[in-house]
Amino acid sequence: MEILIVDNNSASASSIEGTIVRLGHEVHAVGSCGAALEVMGWRGFDLVMLDVFLPDGRGDRLIPRLRELRPGVGIIVMTGYNSRRLEREVRERGVLYYMVKPFDLGYLEELLCHLSRKYDQRAGREPGKEVSGRWRN
Repeated sequence: MEILIVDNNSASASSIEGTIVRLGHEVHAVGSCGAALEVMGWRGFDLVMLDVFLPDGRGDRLIPRLRELRPGVGIIVMTGYNSRRLEREVRERGVLYYMVKPFDLGYLEELLCHLSRKYDQRAGREPGKEVSGRWRN
């Protein structure tokens, strides 16, 4: 899968990126809403890991635009500032998962493996088969 991380916390983004790379996926990280919209215009991401509070706006409010640019993209929302109201608002936008930071990277690994298998099934591939010269998990 191709995964976009949108998180202005460089330490958090780096940890997530390392997990994604270790699993054999392609990853690109940006730190703002504007950068996310820009990169979505020229890359075909399968999954976006989106922080809620970014320097130039609310990440969860980007969801309709991200889906407009890439229909069918999966979205995982992450936040370090959880509340029931925020979680309800975000879940109403139809995201795959809502994660409270900091989260266990082992859990993230399990989640990404699960999503990768589902992605392969939708694409008509057997999990673990080579695709475009890369092995998929």
